[in-house]
Amino acid sequence: MHFFSSTLALLTLLGKAAEAKLVFAHYLVGGIDPNTDHVKQDIDQAVAAGFDAFALNIGAPTADWLITAVNQLFDYADTRDDFKLFFSFDFYQTGDINTHASLYTQFADRASYLRYGDDDLPVVSSYSGGGIGVDAWRNFKTANNVYLIPNPEADGNYYSAPATFFENWGDVVDGVFSWETNWPDVADSPGANVTSTRDEAVKNAADVAGKTYIMGLSPLQYKHCCGDSWYRNGETTLPERMNQILQLSPEFTEVITWVWPPSLSSHAITSVISQAQNSPINYY
Repeated sequence: MHFFSSTLALLTLLGKAAEAKLVFAHYLVGGIDPNTDHVKQDIDQAVAAGFDAFALNIGAPTADWLITAVNQLFDYADTRDDFKLFFSFDFYQTGDINTHASLYTQFADRASYLRYGDDDLPVVSSYSGGGIGVDAWRNFKTANNVYLIPNPEADGNYYSAPATFFENWGDVVDGVFSWETNWPDVADSPGANVTSTRDEAVKNAADVAGKTYIMGLSPLQYKHCCGDSWYRNGETTLPERMNQILQLSPEFTEVITWVWPPSLSSHAITSVISQAQNSPINYY
C-alpha cells in the first residue's frame, strides 16, 4: 500500500507538470462483482491521482462476463464529467479486429467515452496490433471513424525506420503508442536504466507526420507465464521515465498498468483488492 500511495503521489505531480496533456491508465478489465463498489473505488482513486481516463484492455471481447463488467465502468463514469474511458484492443488475446470492433460499437456513444482531435472522434488504442497489417486497420478506421492510436510495434519499420512507418501508415493512424520502450530492453545487461532513445525517434517522426504520441510509464516488469519467467528491472525506472516524459512532452502518457483482476503482470500501480488477494496465482 505504501508503494501504491507513493506512486499515485508521483503521478499527481506528473499530471500537474503537464497540465495540457492527458494521462491514462492501462486498465485490465476482469469480472466485477456488481454487489461491490469496486468500479467507484477505482475511478475515484484515478481521478484523485490526476488521471483523465482508463484505457480498457478487455482481453477476449467475447467473454461471457465482459458486457456486464464494461457496463458497470461506463455506468459510473457517465455520472462524472471529469473522467473518460476508451478501448485498447488486446491482439494477444484476440487477433480478429472485427471481433474487437463489435464490442467497441456497443459503447462508442456513451457519454464518458473519450473523444479527441479537431473532429472530436472516439479514441481507440491497442496492445499490439501491428501484425494484422495496415489494411486491416484502414478498414476499421474507415468503417468506424475513430481517433486511432494503436500500438503497431510489430511493423518492421516502427523502430528501425519510423519515417518510413509513417509514410506507410500515415493515412490510417492519428497517433501511435509504444509499449516496449517502458522498461530496459530485454537484451540489456542487468542494472541498465530505461532510456527514451526509441521514443524520441518515433515521436520526432510522428511530429513531422502531424501525429500524436502516447508515451508509457511503468515500474518494473516481472512475469511468470506460458512456461517461462522474465524480469525487466525497475529500481529506477519510474522516476527515470517520468523525467523522460517531461523532457519529450508527448500529447499523452499511459501508465502501465492499473490492474484489478488476478494477473500475471507485476507492473501494477493500484492497491490489491480482496478478490486478487484470494487468487490462486501469486502474481504480486
